[in-house]
Formats: sequence, structure tokens, C-alpha cells
Amino acid sequence: MKLLYLVANQEMTVSRASFVAEIAHRLEANLQILVTADDPAVLEKTRTSYDQAQHVFDRTVHQVSFVQGDPAKEMEGELANDGYDMVLFAVGRRKRLIPSQYRLLSQQIIKKAKVPVLLVRQSSNLLNRMLVCTGGMEISEPVVALSARLAGKVGMEATLLTVAAPVPSMYTGMAEM
Repeated sequence: MKLLYLVANQEMTVSRASFVAEIAHRLEANLQILVTADDPAVLEKTRTSYDQAQHVFDRTVHQVSFVQGDPAKEMEGELANDGYDMVLFAVGRRKRLIPSQYRLLSQQIIKKAKVPVLLVRQSSNLLNRMLVCTGGMEISEPVVALSARLAGKVGMEATLLTVAAPVPSMYTGMAEM
């Protein structure tokens, strides 16, 4: 199994890196860490934060690369080069009404990834609950299979949420008929 950990336009925190390393370790996966940023100064800060966090990857087979450029495009290029099973991407909780650049980036990553994406919102090494969202697309089956594998390896509770498009209004009332 091969996982891609994308660190985009932000510093790498030890807690999130530890969480990703734990998932890779429990899945016995190879981990590719792709650190990318538009701004060279941000990329340099991220390189420094990786140096401080790299010890958490000691139990995991991993490689790291630092690339300046558009994170979504860099991820898409990396996914095209090799057979990854999942992308892990850390997202922060924001309390803004107007979407931030970072939130827009996470949406781009989800749309461009042709493999399941695990969004890490809060970092904790207590892996006990997982929410798996599907929408009936082609990607749904591998998402459910990979999630079941992870839940089984870790012994966590998984909830499957399937979201469907609303029924067209022309069919409203058909249930009563």
C-alpha cells in the first residue's frame, strides 16, 4: 500500500505528522510526503518544521520531497506518476463566513484526486472513530474498502454516510401515488 501525505502552503505540525505516521505504520504502507507551497518563504518554513517533526516517521518507510508550485497541480502530477491508494491532507478548522484560500485548496484536492482523500481535521493518536462519506461515484467503492481496512487494522468505529442528489421536483409526490 502506498500513501501520499500532502503538506500544502502550511507548516508541518508534529501532532498531525504523528497522526499520519501512525496511520501509515498501522496500514504497513509506504509513505510519500509531498511538501509544496506557492511561496518560497513558506516552503522554507515548512522545511524547517519538517526537520523538527521528522522523528515521528522513524517507524514508517517514507520519502519526502519539497516542491515550489501550485499544491493541487503538484499533487495531481505526483498521483499520475505512481500508484497511490490514498491522499492524507491536514485541514484546519476556520470560523470565517467567507471561504479562505486554504478551504478552496482542500476542495481542489478532493476534486483532483482520483484516489480516496483522508482529511485530517484534528490530530490525535487515538484512532477510535471515522466518518466515511460517499456519493455514489466511481471512487466510492475504493473509499469504503480502504476505510474498512483501516478501521479493521486499528479497531475503530466507522460510520458510513452516503449522500445522494435530491429527487427532481417532477417526481415529488410519487411516493403518495
